[in-house]
Amino acid sequence: MKKYLTQEEIINQIKNAIDNNKGFSLVRIGDGELVILAQEIILSHKTIMSNYWWAYNSLSYCGTPLPNIKIRDSMNKAVKNADIVGVFEETIYDERFNPACMDVARFNTLVFDKLDFYSEQICYAFENIYLPMNYKFIELIIKYPPLIIGGETDKFVDFLSKTLKLNIQQGIPIKDYFELDKCINKISKTDFKWALVSAGANALPICDYIKSIGKVGVDFGHASDYIMYPHIYSEFNYEHLRSQ
Repeated sequence: MKKYLTQEEIINQIKNAIDNNKGFSLVRIGDGELVILAQEIILSHKTIMSNYWWAYNSLSYCGTPLPNIKIRDSMNKAVKNADIVGVFEETIYDERFNPACMDVARFNTLVFDKLDFYSEQICYAFENIYLPMNYKFIELIIKYPPLIIGGETDKFVDFLSKTLKLNIQQGIPIKDYFELDKCINKISKTDFKWALVSAGANALPICDYIKSIGKVGVDFGHASDYIMYPHIYSEFNYEHLRSQ
């Protein structure tokens, strides 16, 4: 596997795209996204439903019902169009995430081979959790208050506004796949430079759309939850996002 980009490299690329009004997307392939991408390519629907504990509750777990070939194909397109793709290290992606695949350590590689995808730039799939620990990322939020897209937009907008003393516009909510088209329609009518997107598997087509209109989309995953609920995620230190 290629070398992961550092936080500095990721942040610099995001900043450069924002500064130059250039379309850019960073998407992440977590455990749920990888299984969705593998639908009927490596894993049958029956295999998925039989082996993944979250499969019957996939709408809650990763924001889309299963089976869903349409989201698979739009995610595939988003991954291929992305500037940076977050992936698992082969040594990390083990049986906990992928009980159905015999060659568990190479599951991501198997999926990418089948999709004919070979990204030039990769980062750790959960780098989204660590980026807000870097003050340069916080400086970017302060200089260019982002559009917040996701499930708890009001809470996160309020949190950032109070903590960083910013004037952040109202976010765009999306609960799950059934609100994806509505969400993208709202994005098309909103003025912004960049967005932090927390929408499960739906974040990939959203970030892809954001890039297509010349803006910057960053798949933020559960990072907002980690930031807002330190009593739950106490092992993560977001010192730059604590009340001043």
